[in-house]
Amino acid sequence: MDPKEIPSAIRSFLDGNNLPSKPMNAIRLSTVNEEGWPHSSLLSVGEVLALPNAKIRFAISARASTTANLLRDGRLTMVIPFEKGVCEMRMRVQQINQEVEGVPLTFFEAQIESIRHLLLRMLMSCLEKLSLCTNRKRYLHGGTSK
Repeated sequence: MDPKEIPSAIRSFLDGNNLPSKPMNAIRLSTVNEEGWPHSSLLSVGEVLALPNAKIRFAISARASTTANLLRDGRLTMVIPFEKGVCEMRMRVQQINQEVEGVPLTFFEAQIESIRHLLLRMLMSCLEKLSLCTNRKRYLHGGTSK
């Protein structure tokens, strides 16, 4: 996978067309707050649009913490469920001057810097190497066996 190329399945998912027919998978946004802590928020498929040239546009409430974080720092990680795993996109974000009267949203355009496709099987392989799979019940239940 090209480190900046939006996979065709993601481009299709985020093309803005046929929204009622698309699964309502949450799109996770991660930013950094003023104290340096990670901050997560969720968007739906209708709030995000893939563009050519590895760009993505999206809208967030003008009063949201995510908006303040993006205006201050400009870095974003977007994670989308994708092909038995997730697609993680790291981006640089700028506010775009687009206003819709009576709609308190802030519009952003993001340039993708890198994309990773994290597969569930990769995660399971790592867990097996850590011997967590054989003891997963004990691990997941805090040391108790159920």
